[in-house]
Amino acid sequence: MLQHHGIHKCAPALALALAVSVVAVATSAAAAAAPRSAKVTAMFASPKSYKTNPAVTYDQSSVRSGSRVKVLEKPNNAGGLIVKLSVWGLNPNSKYDAYVYTRPCGATPASAGKRTQNGPSTEHYSQNEVWLDFKTNLRGVAHSQAAQDWTFNAAQAISVVFLPYHAARVVACVTVPFR
Repeated sequence: MLQHHGIHKCAPALALALAVSVVAVATSAAAAAAPRSAKVTAMFASPKSYKTNPAVTYDQSSVRSGSRVKVLEKPNNAGGLIVKLSVWGLNPNSKYDAYVYTRPCGATPASAGKRTQNGPSTEHYSQNEVWLDFKTNLRGVAHSQAAQDWTFNAAQAISVVFLPYHAARVVACVTVPFR
């Protein structure tokens, strides 16, 4: 009988320990599942600096070294994402296309891979990709954003590339640690 009472005396402590463990596991799982944001602020530099600088320019006449870029990714309220892009010091009154790409920036424009797509379609349209097209003002400043109802998969999105408006020539790239 004494042993039986010992078990009953330990039962509340065991129940409390079990409840704390369940809460700790649930809290850890929620923290791991919580969406995170990515943010990069950088100055464009020579492609030779791609290992140490996230922003590189391949065409000084389109995106000069020293011009600046900021990219921010954050979750939206629909379980998807928002990507915001800001640039300073680019050519005034100029249009650019900008897209999220699959690989990091490198020594050449082709290093960034191809456009990130939600799939399974490989068509180029705004619901299947992240389009950040923009036009700079008189001071070479512009802001753009894109929202999607989907998120990036692991290693699916690693950079943002810049092209002259409606041209197929990458002129600059910024590596971003998207989720």
